[in-house]
Amino acid sequence: MLTKKGFRETAEPSCGRVPQAHEGRPRWAANYRCSGRLAAPLTTTLGSHGRDTMADLVRTIEARFAVLMAKGTQLVEQFKVNNAVAWNQRPDCISWLLSTVNLLEVALPHGSRHLLQAHRLLANADETIYPDRLANLLGILSSAHAEWSRGLLLDLEFRFVGPALEEFLRHATEYLESRRKMEAAILASAVLEDTIKKLCRKLSIDPSGKELDALISALSTKRVLGKVKAQRLRAAAAVRNKAFHAEWDSFDERDVKQMIDSVQELVETHSTADPDPAA
Repeated sequence: MLTKKGFRETAEPSCGRVPQAHEGRPRWAANYRCSGRLAAPLTTTLGSHGRDTMADLVRTIEARFAVLMAKGTQLVEQFKVNNAVAWNQRPDCISWLLSTVNLLEVALPHGSRHLLQAHRLLANADETIYPDRLANLLGILSSAHAEWSRGLLLDLEFRFVGPALEEFLRHATEYLESRRKMEAAILASAVLEDTIKKLCRKLSIDPSGKELDALISALSTKRVLGKVKAQRLRAAAAVRNKAFHAEWDSFDERDVKQMIDSVQELVETHSTADPDPAA
């Protein structure tokens, strides 16, 4: 049983010990414990040592936005003309440029227009810097903060959870390759259920008390899932229901393989980008 901070004490799973994430990977694996009926998400734990919570991370990012916007404004206002930045002013400017782009990489989805433009403006350490570069990046930072405040933080959990969910699916695949379909099905089922519910909450769909099939239909109605993808996920949900009710003879290894593939696609799609109703 796990009783450390951020974990909830649970009964040992009937499927045996769940493999843990490799050293150095995010400690999301501790958030999922499989049981004979249900694998429930526990309190989210972030940080390289598992000390920070999601709320802590959001507060840290918000505070960092405030600090860098204030510093950027101070830097820009000291220049009266758009001449090259003097050598004794370069350290502060380079430091601010790098810190700002680093924050945007943490806070924004991969492929964000803000992030693409910020990378374009990032100067090399030995490159001549002009004040308009700083002003342009300050504008991007300000706009990105506005987007963050309006809800981009809803994507944050998906982008941090993704690697750990993929780790669980990797373990499920290893179980399946060892002809252990029960363990593989339970692990994949936990990831399926948690990902569907997170996606629903992200889109303001309350998943409380609703079956997975109903949630998949709701996502399909919102055009987050295409017809083919929704059908695959319903098939995966059917395997999940059988696994959680110990109906082991009602599905085979091929069903579990298809389930893992469908869940893998769902995790990869929605942990890296906005919902795309392709397929």
